[in-house]
Amino acid sequence: DGREVAYVAGTIGVTPATRLAIRSAVDVAGGGEVRPSASSSQSDGLPAWSPDGELVRFAACTGEWVCSWKERGRLGGAVRPLPLPPLAQAQFVGGFPSWSPDGARLAFVVRDTIYVSTAAGAGARPVAVHPAGYLELHSLVWSPSGKWLAYVNGNRSWLFSTNVAASSIWMGDADGGERPRRVTADEGLNASPAGL
Repeated sequence: DGREVAYVAGTIGVTPATRLAIRSAVDVAGGGEVRPSASSSQSDGLPAWSPDGELVRFAACTGEWVCSWKERGRLGGAVRPLPLPPLAQAQFVGGFPSWSPDGARLAFVVRDTIYVSTAAGAGARPVAVHPAGYLELHSLVWSPSGKWLAYVNGNRSWLFSTNVAASSIWMGDADGGERPRRVTADEGLNASPAGL
């Protein structure tokens, strides 16, 4: 609803590493930043709001690509593990999940394929296979209608580093009806797609 913003703060590559933070987007001068408790060796990243705005889901990583998905209330409280479908959990590297705008579906990547399941993890099915060639898919984002999934191919390490190698943005059909199509060239760093 635009009242709050979730982000990560800190310095990449040092301890303590990046931490999830939530603060008011309305009363900016009022401060009120909320941070979850975490170990000094953990890095948080990729925050995403639940559809009702009451929870923030985020990746909690204890090493490069050794991550689990967690959630916490927007006002604080305990940080809880968030279970993923077995296929998604096994492919957590690069396959960071993305929940649909209504919270009913979950999209994730396994190698060259985007899968969609129910939010509870049932019925995972492939909906898009990336064209042959270099494969490093990540950063899935749903369109507001739930029809499309935007994603990035290339430079997955940019998510947790200062790497600025080339990458490209693509779109896939969340229902599996159309082949993925390129949105940008890969002549530079293209990242952080937003819903269409």
